[in-house]
Amino acid sequence: MAPIGGRRRQRTGAIQLGLAWVSGQALQEEENNGFVGVTRAKDFSAAEYWFRLAAASGFAPAQYRLGLLYWEGFGAFRSAREAARNFRLAADQGHARAQYSLAVLYKDGEGVMPDDVQAYMWWNLVTVAPLSTDSIRDAAEHSIENIGKRMEPVQRAEANRLAREWTHDHGIEGTESRDMDLTSNAVIKTNVEAAGRAQSGVLPNLKSSAEQGQAEAQFVLGSMYAAGTIVDRNHIEAVQWLRLSAEQGYAQSFFPLLNAYLEGNGVPQDYVSAHLWFNIAAARLTGDDRAVAVEQRDLVQGLVNSNQVAEAQRLAREWNGASQR
Repeated sequence: MAPIGGRRRQRTGAIQLGLAWVSGQALQEEENNGFVGVTRAKDFSAAEYWFRLAAASGFAPAQYRLGLLYWEGFGAFRSAREAARNFRLAADQGHARAQYSLAVLYKDGEGVMPDDVQAYMWWNLVTVAPLSTDSIRDAAEHSIENIGKRMEPVQRAEANRLAREWTHDHGIEGTESRDMDLTSNAVIKTNVEAAGRAQSGVLPNLKSSAEQGQAEAQFVLGSMYAAGTIVDRNHIEAVQWLRLSAEQGYAQSFFPLLNAYLEGNGVPQDYVSAHLWFNIAAARLTGDDRAVAVEQRDLVQGLVNSNQVAEAQRLAREWNGASQR
């Protein structure tokens, strides 16, 4: 087992690599200068991989970053539900920014049912989190004041009670800046190298899980082939694994797979198959995810004739029927 300090470096290095892919800045090693930023194309699939790698160990900063990736909707990754899930995982560890973001989702009803009591509670916790920054604490206090105006006294009392219970039950300090030195060149070099060593053993286990039929592993492996992360980029392999995952109903595979058909990456361009998976996504997803699927399906519908639309709808009905047996 790696020493605690080593695990922290590995996880923080994974976050740094993820941020590099989001920003379009490669981390390239140069003699005597450590790691420097080099402009390159953004790749949100690769960013998701690195954030997920660190988040899988329960690392709150990585869970928060993964939540942001889904919340801000980069590429085909818009999923308020996944954003809320990851924010909650980090918030339950005392991560102040995740607590603040989770409160916003509760206020707006994105990815969760709207709940002013929960929003008030999480913002309340931000104000007392040991590692909250002044700016986020001030923002939370302002939000509490605004949402409090529309709440009944009994609701505010309940939110305060829940906040006290959470503080008592968890008894943990915030994790806002723990393990997160992203500025020191020497620290970046150490962390990125540690992350690279950590992921070297990931691929065999991931492939084994995917071959055993685990839908999430198939999705991650397909995303890696699509992005060229750890493995050589191979769109044919990417589509094969994404299709296996999607055929099991794994929702995150729907958009990457249908985009492959739209663009002809790894498969011949096929608007009927793209329309098919848009139909499946529209039937299986909810909220913002479903709205995106419906909107884009309607755009694709203009690229095919009425017979092709009918065929795609028929195949989607058959797929949904078979998957529910």
